[in-house]
Amino acid sequence: MQRLKNTKIKHIYVPSNKRLIFVSDIHGDLDTFREGLEKVNFCDDDYLFILGDIYEKGNLGENLRIIRYVMELSKKNNVFIQTGNCDEVLRMCYPPVLEKNKFLYFIIEKQKSILNDMAYELNIDVNPNMDIDLFMNKSINVYKDIFDFIDNLPDVIFINDSLVTVHAGIDDIKNISNLAMNVLKYDRFYEF
Repeated sequence: MQRLKNTKIKHIYVPSNKRLIFVSDIHGDLDTFREGLEKVNFCDDDYLFILGDIYEKGNLGENLRIIRYVMELSKKNNVFIQTGNCDEVLRMCYPPVLEKNKFLYFIIEKQKSILNDMAYELNIDVNPNMDIDLFMNKSINVYKDIFDFIDNLPDVIFINDSLVTVHAGIDDIKNISNLAMNVLKYDRFYEF
Protein backbone atom coordinates (compact mmCIF):
# COMPACT_ATOMS: atom_id res chain seq x y z
CA MET A 1 0.00 0.00 0.00
CA GLN A 2 1.32 3.41 -0.87
CA ARG A 3 0.43 6.21 1.48
CA LEU A 4 -1.24 9.42 0.41
CA LYS A 5 1.33 12.07 -0.51
CA ASN A 6 -0.82 14.72 -2.17
CA THR A 7 -4.40 15.84 -1.86
CA LYS A 8 -6.62 13.62 -3.99
CA ILE A 9 -9.23 15.37 -6.10
CA LYS A 10 -12.13 13.65 -7.86
CA HIS A 11 -14.33 15.19 -10.56
CA ILE A 12 -17.91 13.99 -10.86
CA TYR A 13 -20.56 14.98 -13.36
CA VAL A 14 -24.17 14.68 -12.26
CA PRO A 15 -27.20 15.32 -14.49
CA SER A 16 -28.96 18.52 -13.38
CA ASN A 17 -32.27 16.71 -12.79
CA LYS A 18 -30.80 14.46 -10.09
CA ARG A 19 -31.19 14.95 -6.36
CA LEU A 20 -27.95 15.33 -4.40
CA ILE A 21 -27.81 14.07 -0.81
CA PHE A 22 -24.90 15.07 1.43
CA VAL A 23 -24.03 13.32 4.69
CA SER A 24 -21.11 13.98 6.99
CA ASP A 25 -19.85 12.97 10.43
CA ILE A 26 -21.47 9.54 10.73
CA HIS A 27 -18.85 8.61 13.37
CA GLY A 28 -19.66 4.92 13.49
CA ASP A 29 -23.42 5.29 13.92
CA LEU A 30 -24.68 2.93 11.22
CA ASP A 31 -28.23 2.71 12.57
CA THR A 32 -28.77 6.48 12.49
CA PHE A 33 -27.12 6.69 9.06
CA ARG A 34 -29.48 4.04 7.66
CA GLU A 35 -32.47 5.73 9.30
CA GLY A 36 -31.45 9.03 7.71
CA LEU A 37 -31.16 7.50 4.24
CA GLU A 38 -34.57 5.91 4.73
CA LYS A 39 -36.07 9.18 5.95
CA VAL A 40 -34.93 11.07 2.84
CA ASN A 41 -36.01 8.13 0.63
CA PHE A 42 -32.55 7.65 -0.87
CA CYS A 43 -32.83 5.65 -4.08
CA ASP A 44 -30.80 4.73 -7.17
CA ASP A 45 -31.91 7.94 -8.92
CA ASP A 46 -30.22 10.07 -6.23
CA TYR A 47 -26.56 10.87 -5.79
CA LEU A 48 -25.22 10.31 -2.30
CA PHE A 49 -22.08 12.08 -1.08
CA ILE A 50 -20.51 10.97 2.20
CA LEU A 51 -18.24 13.84 3.18
CA GLY A 52 -15.99 12.19 5.72
CA ASP A 53 -15.75 11.22 9.37
CA ILE A 54 -17.25 7.83 8.63
CA TYR A 55 -15.83 6.19 11.73
CA GLU A 56 -14.13 7.09 15.04
CA LYS A 57 -16.20 7.76 18.16
CA GLY A 58 -18.48 4.77 17.57
CA ASN A 59 -19.14 2.16 20.24
CA LEU A 60 -16.99 -0.97 20.18
CA GLY A 61 -17.52 -2.78 16.88
CA GLU A 62 -19.48 0.04 15.28
CA ASN A 63 -16.53 1.72 13.54
CA LEU A 64 -15.72 -1.42 11.55
CA ARG A 65 -19.41 -2.06 10.96
CA ILE A 66 -19.96 1.35 9.36
CA ILE A 67 -16.83 1.28 7.22
CA ARG A 68 -17.77 -2.14 5.87
CA TYR A 69 -21.26 -0.88 5.08
CA VAL A 70 -19.94 2.25 3.37
CA MET A 71 -17.44 0.20 1.37
CA GLU A 72 -20.30 -1.94 0.09
CA LEU A 73 -22.43 1.15 -0.62
CA SER A 74 -19.54 2.73 -2.55
CA LYS A 75 -19.83 0.01 -5.21
CA LYS A 76 -22.92 1.80 -6.51
CA ASN A 77 -22.17 4.36 -9.22
CA ASN A 78 -24.31 7.00 -7.51
CA VAL A 79 -22.43 6.98 -4.17
CA PHE A 80 -19.26 9.01 -3.60
CA ILE A 81 -17.17 9.08 -0.47
CA GLN A 82 -14.35 11.33 0.63
CA THR A 83 -12.17 11.39 3.71
CA GLY A 84 -12.65 13.52 6.75
CA ASN A 85 -10.14 14.36 9.43
CA CYS A 86 -11.23 11.44 11.65
CA ASP A 87 -10.76 8.99 8.79
CA GLU A 88 -7.10 9.99 8.76
CA VAL A 89 -6.46 7.79 11.82
CA LEU A 90 -5.75 4.82 9.55
CA ARG A 91 -3.46 6.85 7.29
CA MET A 92 -1.63 8.25 10.31
CA CYS A 93 -1.08 4.82 11.83
CA TYR A 94 0.23 3.18 8.70
CA PRO A 95 3.99 2.49 8.85
CA PRO A 96 6.52 3.90 8.17
CA VAL A 97 4.76 7.07 9.36
CA LEU A 98 3.32 5.39 12.45
CA GLU A 99 3.24 7.98 15.21
CA LYS A 100 3.18 5.86 18.35
CA ASN A 101 2.15 8.65 20.73
CA LYS A 102 -0.89 9.46 18.58
CA PHE A 103 -1.68 5.77 18.16
CA LEU A 104 -1.75 5.35 21.94
CA TYR A 105 -3.84 8.51 22.29
CA PHE A 106 -6.57 7.09 20.05
CA ILE A 107 -6.53 3.49 21.26
CA ILE A 108 -5.96 4.13 25.01
CA GLU A 109 -7.37 7.59 25.77
CA LYS A 110 -10.14 7.94 23.18
CA GLN A 111 -11.10 4.25 23.32
CA LYS A 112 -13.73 4.61 20.60
CA SER A 113 -11.39 4.28 17.66
CA ILE A 114 -11.48 1.94 14.71
CA LEU A 115 -8.16 0.77 16.18
CA ASN A 116 -10.05 -0.51 19.25
CA ASP A 117 -12.46 -2.37 16.97
CA MET A 118 -9.55 -4.01 15.17
CA ALA A 119 -7.86 -4.97 18.44
CA TYR A 120 -11.12 -6.47 19.69
CA GLU A 121 -11.69 -8.50 16.52
CA LEU A 122 -8.05 -9.65 16.54
CA ASN A 123 -8.28 -10.51 20.25
CA ILE A 124 -5.36 -8.22 21.10
CA ASP A 125 -5.17 -6.70 24.56
CA VAL A 126 -5.05 -2.89 24.45
CA ASN A 127 -2.65 -1.40 26.98
CA PRO A 128 0.09 1.27 27.11
CA ASN A 129 2.81 -1.39 26.79
CA MET A 130 1.30 -3.28 23.87
CA ASP A 131 3.48 -4.19 20.89
CA ILE A 132 2.21 -1.51 18.52
CA ASP A 133 4.26 -2.69 15.55
CA LEU A 134 2.91 -6.23 15.91
CA PHE A 135 -0.65 -4.90 16.24
CA MET A 136 -0.31 -2.71 13.13
CA ASN A 137 1.31 -5.45 11.03
CA LYS A 138 -1.50 -7.82 11.96
CA SER A 139 -4.15 -5.15 11.35
CA ILE A 140 -2.74 -4.17 7.97
CA ASN A 141 -2.75 -7.82 6.87
CA VAL A 142 -6.27 -8.59 8.12
CA TYR A 143 -7.84 -5.24 7.20
CA LYS A 144 -5.90 -4.50 4.00
CA ASP A 145 -9.16 -3.86 2.13
CA ILE A 146 -10.15 -1.18 4.65
CA PHE A 147 -6.72 0.49 4.68
CA ASP A 148 -6.67 0.51 0.86
CA PHE A 149 -10.22 1.86 0.66
CA ILE A 150 -9.46 4.77 2.99
CA ASP A 151 -6.10 5.50 1.40
CA ASN A 152 -7.69 5.76 -2.05
CA LEU A 153 -10.58 8.05 -1.11
CA PRO A 154 -10.49 11.58 -2.48
CA ASP A 155 -10.04 14.53 -0.15
CA VAL A 156 -11.92 16.95 -2.42
CA ILE A 157 -14.78 16.33 -4.84
CA PHE A 158 -15.74 18.70 -7.65
CA ILE A 159 -19.34 18.23 -8.77
CA ASN A 160 -19.97 19.51 -12.30
CA ASP A 161 -16.98 21.82 -11.80
CA SER A 162 -19.25 24.22 -9.91
CA LEU A 163 -19.71 22.66 -6.48
CA VAL A 164 -16.82 21.62 -4.25
CA THR A 165 -17.01 19.30 -1.26
CA VAL A 166 -14.26 19.07 1.30
CA HIS A 167 -14.48 18.00 4.90
CA ALA A 168 -11.95 20.16 6.65
CA GLY A 169 -11.22 23.22 4.52
CA ILE A 170 -9.62 24.61 1.39
CA ASP A 171 -6.45 26.68 1.31
CA ASP A 172 -7.57 29.31 -1.22
CA ILE A 173 -11.23 29.31 -2.29
CA LYS A 174 -10.62 32.20 -4.73
CA ASN A 175 -8.46 29.93 -6.88
CA ILE A 176 -10.70 26.87 -6.65
CA SER A 177 -11.37 26.78 -10.40
CA ASN A 178 -7.67 26.65 -11.22
CA LEU A 179 -6.94 22.93 -11.64
CA ALA A 180 -3.24 23.49 -10.94
CA MET A 181 -4.01 24.93 -7.51
CA ASN A 182 -2.69 23.60 -4.26
CA VAL A 183 -5.70 22.29 -2.36
CA LEU A 184 -5.09 21.48 1.27
CA LYS A 185 -7.13 19.98 4.04
CA TYR A 186 -6.86 21.44 7.51
CA ASP A 187 -6.69 18.50 9.86
CA ARG A 188 -6.97 20.13 13.29
CA PHE A 189 -7.87 16.63 14.48
CA TYR A 190 -4.20 15.92 15.14
CA GLU A 191 -3.84 18.77 17.60
CA PHE A 192 -4.40 17.59 21.14
